[in-house]
Amino acid sequence: MVHLPPLVTSLGTFHHDTASHLLRSRDAGVPVALVHPGLIFGEDQTGVDTVIGPKGVTKLDAKARQTDGLWSAIAAVGALTTGTPNDLLSLSRSLRQASTSRTTSYLLGLCTKAHQVVTGLRLISEASVTVLGCGGIGSLLAMQLAGAGVGHLRLVDGDRVEESNLNRQLFYTLRDVGRLKIEVLQEALVARFPDLRISTSPTYVHQDDYTEALGYSSFVAVTADDPVGLSVDVAAALSRTETKVVAAGYRFSLGVVSLIDGDRARESRDVGLTWGLLSGSVVPSFGPQNGQIASVLASVILLSAAGLQEIGTTREWMTNGDPSDFMGGF
Repeated sequence: MVHLPPLVTSLGTFHHDTASHLLRSRDAGVPVALVHPGLIFGEDQTGVDTVIGPKGVTKLDAKARQTDGLWSAIAAVGALTTGTPNDLLSLSRSLRQASTSRTTSYLLGLCTKAHQVVTGLRLISEASVTVLGCGGIGSLLAMQLAGAGVGHLRLVDGDRVEESNLNRQLFYTLRDVGRLKIEVLQEALVARFPDLRISTSPTYVHQDDYTEALGYSSFVAVTADDPVGLSVDVAAALSRTETKVVAAGYRFSLGVVSLIDGDRARESRDVGLTWGLLSGSVVPSFGPQNGQIASVLASVILLSAAGLQEIGTTREWMTNGDPSDFMGGF
């Protein structure tokens, strides 16, 4: 374990409190920064040689090891978050709470200002997400959103668990075959996150009531694969609301996550083709592929909810490709 030395500056001496992760003034104990708790250090016989943080890797030369070069390296890898004492103390508390520690640590890796993380955590907790379709992508999405701190989920699906679902829909078991998916998923969510607010709708939403049924959420995640083109119809119906419609799915091995523009959807809905599937179709719902798509969709929604990233338009990648191909789609 690495114990950080005091930081000596023209403004005074500061010490690192390992319990709170705060850098405090030695005299008054006022927090001036927060050190990322996920920092990684490489040491040799003479001390710390390498620091790894959110923004990369820094190696210390011999001179840096004899001075305050370690603190410069920590700052260079994006592992020092600054802000007001109140915001820093708030983040320190979040890091010590089991339910918020990992999301806080992740957001600290994206931001160097404490107020951004404090605000992001609050906005995530205030967000409401409707998951339209609770199958291979939707069920994983719901669990990841809840784990990251989303305050309210609405689960919409009229499907019942089938044995063919179990290769990718990981919260259902053989004992659940025949039960409504949203009932089983709700039980799994509550067992992990008892403070989560969940509402359910055991039905297939129809075009006539999209606005009434879906228009009260921050986001609608369309992961249902039937009927084909559902996301466009939903976005068109909600185009006059503040709700963001995000669709996720696949075309064989191609993963797709898209923000659906409601106005364009309204214009194209009456012009496009009518899509359908073969009678008795068996779609290529492959577990690892579903997991990739759900994870990308969850990240897109969470970072947008936190005010840290725009959703953008469309992300596409080959789910059976090399990881570098996957990253190239972003």
